[in-house]
Amino acid sequence: MEPGIVTDSQSPRKPLLIVLVFFLAGTLAGLHSSADPLILLVAAGVCLLSSLFLASGGFRRSEYIALSRILLFCGIALIAAANSRIRVERAAGGVTLPDDLPDTFTAPVRVTGTVAGDVRRVTGRRRTRYEFDLQIESVRGDLPVDLQPGVRMSVVDFSGMRHLPVAGERWNLAGRLTFGRFPAESGHVPRLILRRGGHRRLDTAAGSFTAGLLAARRTAAAMLALGIERHRQQVDVIHALTLGYREGLHPDVVTLFRQTGTLHIFAISGLHVGIFSALLVFVLRALRISRPYWFYYLVPLLCGYTYATGAAPSAVRACIMALLFHGAYALGRSPDGLSALAAAAMLILAVDPLQIRAIGFIYSFVVVAGLILMHAPLAHWLRLLWPLDPLAEEPAGWEKALRGIWEYFVSLAALSLCAWLFSAPLTLFFFGRFIPLAVVSNLLVVPLAFMVVSAACLSITLGTLLPIAAEVFNHAAMVLVTVMTAVLDLFAKIPAIYLQRPQQSLLFVVSCYLLLVPAALKIRKKKG
Repeated sequence: MEPGIVTDSQSPRKPLLIVLVFFLAGTLAGLHSSADPLILLVAAGVCLLSSLFLASGGFRRSEYIALSRILLFCGIALIAAANSRIRVERAAGGVTLPDDLPDTFTAPVRVTGTVAGDVRRVTGRRRTRYEFDLQIESVRGDLPVDLQPGVRMSVVDFSGMRHLPVAGERWNLAGRLTFGRFPAESGHVPRLILRRGGHRRLDTAAGSFTAGLLAARRTAAAMLALGIERHRQQVDVIHALTLGYREGLHPDVVTLFRQTGTLHIFAISGLHVGIFSALLVFVLRALRISRPYWFYYLVPLLCGYTYATGAAPSAVRACIMALLFHGAYALGRSPDGLSALAAAAMLILAVDPLQIRAIGFIYSFVVVAGLILMHAPLAHWLRLLWPLDPLAEEPAGWEKALRGIWEYFVSLAALSLCAWLFSAPLTLFFFGRFIPLAVVSNLLVVPLAFMVVSAACLSITLGTLLPIAAEVFNHAAMVLVTVMTAVLDLFAKIPAIYLQRPQQSLLFVVSCYLLLVPAALKIRKKKG
């Protein structure tokens, strides 16, 4: 979540928002239909060519102009529908399920494949396991399903491999394959439970770009543990906050953050991308590089950070928005938050249409849209509690410092309140949870998380040159994490901080946003 997202109040027309509506409609239609993608693409081409003909054929009447726009938007919707059909067929097409297959089954197999991601350490209440994704090359075993090359499976290891796999390496693995019947649109994900000693590395991943990024991520994780290795729980929180290793969090820690409404800080999103980009901007300013050229330096660094930390939808959204923000300056234009958000949504859905059903995707975009709409007006209203007299003299040093603290508190309070208002209906709909004091808990936790991530970034940056600096900042981060969990422990003991309620209907959610969005637009208009 990013406080203070810049919007272009001088240009109320947002054509990308209209395009987004049709793109979303087309994506949903494609997921729920069985239409041939080729037919959809042909229909899209007819619509786009007709729109182009009406727009450039000298037709000046308003009816023709309106029809041209409608055909253009319909063409976009049909392209989105065709794209979602193609992506879904690719995701589910590699696994063939016989009609008489039970809901789940297990079978001994030996698999050869390429590691498709970083190894995830998952901390359970009883024991720790390691998981990674494998892109299948061949499968040997008596299976009632056809696992074709290219299909991904999830590999789980409880025994502890001597050498953990690295992205891009080829392995030969033996174990017990488990397979569940899932909805066709979500794909079929086989799961291999490794047999002790049943693994052998075939090829290394030398020269792989992905392997290089993930190796840098592991190096950063090792750097963040220097000097505080014995404090495993705090190290896991630092890793989760900074590098996205959420799987290592202890279940009790996850429960604590969930019950206080602060679990969102572990999503590698705008908070983390914002801090990382702020450090990059600081370096670019120190090097006296002109602002229009920042974009060309930020593209590889922000994209690399986002990819290396797992490329979660919220992180991808924040990365795209940050690049569009700075890209506007490179093109000599004023950045617009809502248009950047719409572009980010369409880019993510173009690559993975199934994200439209993902809870994280929905939360991320709804909350950020709420911040864009309401953060500035709410902050303006909160400032009225201690207004600044424009005719007064320049405040003294102590008063100026208090003003700075007040401005930070106002921005953070508006951020927390906006995020709570726009996320509460979704939390009730998906989970049946209501956390009335989440606004207060976030006021305390978000600044602490900001400081932890800042200390971690300094540890990684300076630790490569001077290891003792890494230890200093790691201890600072550890103290901040300890304070954070102690504060949340106190909040968790407050009666009724976490209320479990029946899950609300979709009509309830829609009604809430039909009230929130017009109210946000109204107070935004009054403030303007």
